[in-house]
Amino acid sequence: MAETLRRYGDVCIICGRPGSTSADHVIPRSKGGAVYDLDNLGPAHERCNYARQDRELAPVGIPIESGMGFFT
Repeated sequence: MAETLRRYGDVCIICGRPGSTSADHVIPRSKGGAVYDLDNLGPAHERCNYARQDRELAPVGIPIESGMGFFT
């Protein structure tokens, strides 16, 4: 878990808010996801992780800067 938070930061992959304290499997273990592969782990709040269970990971809608502001 600590390595996941160090690598990816603390923004939850489920809700998009900071403050994650656990690691969640992007592809759930029950659906064949790798258990200890850092590429299959992401930061998550314990509550979000528990609530998601083994459902698909939905996009969290974290805004991404398009860069178009440069042209205005």
